Amino acid sequence: MANTQVVGAPKTYGLDKLNQWLREREMLLGPVTALGDGGASTAGVFDLEKPRLKTGFAKVSLKVGGACVLQPGAILVCEGHAYIAGVLQPVCVSR
Repeated sequence: MANTQVVGAPKTYGLDKLNQWLREREMLLGPVTALGDGGASTAGVFDLEKPRLKTGFAKVSLKVGGACVLQPGAILVCEGHAYIAGVLQPVCVSR
């Protein structure tokens, strides 16, 4: 099993602030592997065994019609849930 760390992002973050938070955590901890409902926060799971990122950060986007719509060339990291401005929403994380 990979060495991971779970970190919570405040529920009040909008999508832009959540993406900034995610970018900062990938620089400090390593790549994100999962995003979900942490109860009191959005829980991000980060892989501590992989190198910390300097570029190519993951990006959270809302699901559209229950599906992940990715930018050309992007790959899906995971699907999950995140609090966006206090509301739990289905999201996609891509890189």
